[in-house]
Amino acid sequence: MSKLEYTRAQWDACSDQADETVGLRIWNGIKRELARRRFSNNIRWFAACAALAAASVAIGVVFGRKSVPVEIPVPVTHVTSTIASTDRESVLPDGTKVWLEPGSSISYEDSFISDRRVALDGNASFEVVKTDDLSHFIVSVGEAFVEVHGTAFSVQQNSSEEVVVTLYEGAVDFVAPSGRVSLPKQSSLTYNRQQETVSTQPFFKDITWSGGDFKLQGVSLSELADFIRWKYNVEVYISSNVRQKDIKLTGMVGHDESVDSVVDKVCYVMGLNCTREGRAYRFFPSK
Repeated sequence: MSKLEYTRAQWDACSDQADETVGLRIWNGIKRELARRRFSNNIRWFAACAALAAASVAIGVVFGRKSVPVEIPVPVTHVTSTIASTDRESVLPDGTKVWLEPGSSISYEDSFISDRRVALDGNASFEVVKTDDLSHFIVSVGEAFVEVHGTAFSVQQNSSEEVVVTLYEGAVDFVAPSGRVSLPKQSSLTYNRQQETVSTQPFFKDITWSGGDFKLQGVSLSELADFIRWKYNVEVYISSNVRQKDIKLTGMVGHDESVDSVVDKVCYVMGLNCTREGRAYRFFPSK
C-alpha cells in the first residue's frame, strides 16, 4: 500500500469530518504535500546519482592518465658528414679549412658554432679559425682528441694502431686516456692506441705549411725522403752512390699531390732515376 492509499484509508476512518467541502479541501492539500515530498525525494536521489556519476568520470580520467604514457619530445640532433672521394678542401661553418685525404671523412653536429667539435675518420689537415671568445676546437679520433685554438696541424691515421698529429703553427694539446700532452710548434706526436704510449719528435726544419701546401726551402735529399715517408706512408731508399751533399731542393708540394708526382719532380730537378716496387721507391744516379 502506498503512502497515498494508506493516508486515504486513515482519512476515511476519521469520523470528525463535519463539513464535506472543508474535508475535500483538506484532503487535496494532503495529496499535494505528499506529491511534493515524493518529487523532492526524487530530486535528491537524482542529484546523488549525478554526483556519483561525476565522481566516476573523474576517477576514470585520473586512472586513464596513469595508464597512458606521457611522451616527452626528444630534440633531434642533425649531423653533417663529408666523405672525400678525392683530395679536397672543405670549409666548416666557422670558416675553418679542412683538407681531407681520399676515403677520409669528417662529421659535426648542428650545434657546431657554439661547440666546435668534429669527428675525424682517416687523415686531414686543418687551419683553425680563431674566434672572439677563443673557444676551443676539438678533433676527435676515437677515444682521444686534439684540442686547439687558432692553428694549423694535421692528423694521420694510416693504421688502426697509431695516430700521428703534426703541428705546423700555434699550439695544440693531445688528450688520450693516458693523459694530456702539449705539442710545441713544428713537432709531431705519435700515439699508440694499444700500448697507450705517446712519443714526440721535431718536424722537418726546412719544410713549412702554407695554405694547404708544403713549402720546401733548401731541403736535402735525405730530409725529402723522410718527408715522403711521413706524408705518403711509403718506403724510400737512396742509393749509396748518390752524391747527397750537392743536392738541395726548393719548391712546393701540394696537399693533394700524388707521391708519383713528387718523385718524378725530384728525379727531373736532381737528375736522378727512380724505381718502384710495391710501396717502395729507390733513387739512384742516372747513367
